Formats: sequence, structure tokens, C-alpha cells
Amino acid sequence: MWTTFCTGAVSRWRPHASAVGSLCSPMGFFAFDDVEPDDREVSDYRARRQRQRHARQLHACIIPEGETGEIIDEDAQLSQKPLIASSVVKSDPYFQELGVLRDALVVEGREVNAPAIQCVEEQMRRRMQQLRSDERKAAKAEARREQWLLEQHPYLDGVALAGLPLSKLGLSEDEEFTRLAEEHTVLAASPEKNAEALAAKEQCLKARAAHPGCCSSETGGCAARADAVPDASSI
Repeated sequence: MWTTFCTGAVSRWRPHASAVGSLCSPMGFFAFDDVEPDDREVSDYRARRQRQRHARQLHACIIPEGETGEIIDEDAQLSQKPLIASSVVKSDPYFQELGVLRDALVVEGREVNAPAIQCVEEQMRRRMQQLRSDERKAAKAEARREQWLLEQHPYLDGVALAGLPLSKLGLSEDEEFTRLAEEHTVLAASPEKNAEALAAKEQCLKARAAHPGCCSSETGGCAARADAVPDASSI
């Protein structure tokens, strides 16, 4: 009897329509098959995601060395021009042409030209890296040249013309300086014997390096010391 009553009760019980959703999906969520997406909403979502991707790509612009900044939001607008990290790029024609091309693409349309703008900015970044590398190599070569000159002419230490290093004074192309340096080399073969003459010759060399117009044989420079400086051929 009890079994019959229970069976009849269960057979007569039916869930209310409001409970169907809860029974079919945990936590009351509807199954995705029951949702019909709106084509317009899907298009808007895809367009928004595309703009965000383009924004992240274009954020990879040139950042100055040693500078830090706050993290830019994905939807933030980008600067109209990449930041210049070194003054050397201002005198580079190829880098300037790339900058003009990038500006033209931006004016035409940032979103439609996003891939092209990214490509140009990558070329600008690589060009700037190359220019920096060349600048560092030139600085190292300049330092080696300066060191070599000081090793050849240690008496020129501290000599500078308008703040220029020795390597920028063109001493190797100065015939008068070369002649004086050759005479100094001959005198240096007997430093004790020619101590006074060496000191006078070094003064002439220092004066010639600091003031290229002086100590010239044509202007009579160092003529007052001619008696103190023996001729190299007589040594």
C-alpha cells in the first residue's frame, strides 16, 4: 500500500516550468544552445577586439634610453610620432624618410594602415639601433686614436684646441708639426745630452698643437730658440 502511494505521488509530480532552467543547467545558467547571438553584437565585439590588438601593436614605438613611463591602457590613444632616442637620427636622411612615410600613413588612417605603420616603425627602430651601433664604434675608434697619439707624443697630454681631442686637430696632416716631431725623435735618441733642446722642442710641439698658426718656419716661430735647439742633422 505504501509502495503504491509513493509511486502514485511521484507519477503525479511534475516540475514547475520556472525550475526547468535550474534543473537543466547548474547554478541556474542557461545552456549556450538556448542563446541566439545577435549578429550586430558579434560584429561589434570583433571590431573592438581588433582595435585593441592594433593598439597593442602600435604601442611598440621607440622609447628613449633611460626613460620609464606608466603602463598605457590598451584602449589609450597612441602618440602621433615615435619618440626620438638619439640626436644622431636627426641627421640621418633614411630615418627622416621613414618618419615622413609613417606620418603620411597615420594621416591616411591609423586603423586601416595599422600593419604598414607597424612595419615602418620596426624599420625606424632597426635603423636607430644601427646608428647607435655605428656611433659607439666611432667613439671607440676615436678613443684608440687619442690613446695612440698620446703614446707617440706624451708631452701633448692636456693640450686641447677649443675643447677638441688631439685626434680632431689634424696633427698628422700638419707638415710643420710632423717636421717638429721628427726632430724631437732624433733629439730623444740622446735624452741626457739634449735635455734642454728636447724641452724646447716639446714646447714648440705643444704650441703648434694648441695653435696651428704658430711655431711655423715661415712665420719665424721658435726662431728665438734656434740657438738652444741643435739641428737634427748635426746630432
